[in-house]
Amino acid sequence: MLLLILTSLSLASSDSSWEPRYLSGLSLFTSYEETTNIGSYKVKYDYSYEDKALNTPYKRDEITSLMGKSLFYSLIKVKSMGLDPEDCKVDLNIHLVQLDGQTLNNNDRYGSWRNINGGNLVTIYGLYDPTIDLYRNSVISFMLLPQGSKHVIVHEMAHYWYDRFCIYEKSNMKTEDFAKSIEDAYKIGQL
Repeated sequence: MLLLILTSLSLASSDSSWEPRYLSGLSLFTSYEETTNIGSYKVKYDYSYEDKALNTPYKRDEITSLMGKSLFYSLIKVKSMGLDPEDCKVDLNIHLVQLDGQTLNNNDRYGSWRNINGGNLVTIYGLYDPTIDLYRNSVISFMLLPQGSKHVIVHEMAHYWYDRFCIYEKSNMKTEDFAKSIEDAYKIGQL
């Protein structure tokens, strides 16, 4: 079973950089950055990768397509909940970071996310961090999986839309439940 984790706890450094501490010291390379329209929503994002994680990088059009699919299913979900998808965080940037699986599951970097089941460590495939201490920035860390990680990106982007639409202010639905429902809808739509 794929377990994807969200946290509202940021391990951000005190400087003005977007990079949280758990990414410090890694050899990250920015492949591209852009501002694009996903549906009627403007999204400013960048795509970086760890040098040893670059098996098959996602192309710009693949990433924007996955963002669009996540938005599509998120809008359906929000409307089915009787909510208005108000864009309350219009200037929320997203940093996509492709990491090696060993890095993403390193306890010194990600231990607080891995240790959620009473001491049983879980494997992280993707992680959305709203980096609440880093104004207007959020980070998605993910690794490539042998079977592909498109559903991981759609799932983690659903956390971004949940955050951007401020669903937590309008509903009791938790962000992980929201993201799982978007991932499930995406998987069904891909059959």
